[in-house]
Amino acid sequence: MYNLIVTSDCEAWERTRSSMPLSRLGEYTPQSLKDRYRRLDEAARAELQSFPTLFAYESPCEKAARLGRVKRFRASSGDQVRFELTHTPHAPPISHELIEELAWDLEIADWEMSRTHWAVKDVDLVDVLGDAITLPGGLLTSGAVPPVPTIDIAPTVFSLPSAEREADLVALMMPFDPAHAPVLQAVREACGRAGLRCVRADDIWEDSAIIQDIFALIYRSRIVIADLTDLNGNVLYETGIAHTLGRPVIPISRGTARLPFDLAHHRTLFFDSSDGGLATMAARLERRLHRLATSSSERP
Repeated sequence: MYNLIVTSDCEAWERTRSSMPLSRLGEYTPQSLKDRYRRLDEAARAELQSFPTLFAYESPCEKAARLGRVKRFRASSGDQVRFELTHTPHAPPISHELIEELAWDLEIADWEMSRTHWAVKDVDLVDVLGDAITLPGGLLTSGAVPPVPTIDIAPTVFSLPSAEREADLVALMMPFDPAHAPVLQAVREACGRAGLRCVRADDIWEDSAIIQDIFALIYRSRIVIADLTDLNGNVLYETGIAHTLGRPVIPISRGTARLPFDLAHHRTLFFDSSDGGLATMAARLERRLHRLATSSSERP
């Protein structure tokens, strides 16, 4: 877990105090975390203060980000959140170029660095940055977070599978059209290199109703990949199932189609269908799969 605090004030992180509109707290943040931290109660404040923080500037500033923590903060009467910050001693600056390079792994959305906001990301900041730069030991350990509240799932359209989740299973949701064969091959190669198995619904036949097989596949999976190319209705429906079941979903899409509002805030891996484009997509996907499989290794 980490805080990403972005500002348009190109001198802000040279100071030890700052503020922003309270309405910007929780932007570009998963809904479950947004609901938890927007309350700013005592428990929420304690958790936010425990997380390592990336203090970044909006893109036009072209200035390096700083690593540190939020020391304390409060919501003021003017709908502002005011906070004090501290920088981590001996931590190197994080260049704007490096943030762009690691945006996928840091779960930073397209254009996110162009807006002042405070996001909370379910990502191990130390793990991601540690692959690229040398960090001071022991100074950025991520804080522990109580488990996110869960809900009982009792579908009436599907039967709940009796099988357990499979630690190496990736469920691929995509149209069965042969035109998607090159993408299917690229995704399977990326999964294989990440040490995972990629299964599409037409690879199995366990139930007379294909939608039950699809539901069972998503239910058993560790990670779901959803090819949103052409906004196929079946894939959109299956993506909703995966989100409801709490499975990490990696959206991919050929081209730069405008996604529906409810999906647009999720970071999508866009690619072109050339050999080079598919190779680039597979390399980025492999890295993302490895990161998700590692970060979710303790989750059932």
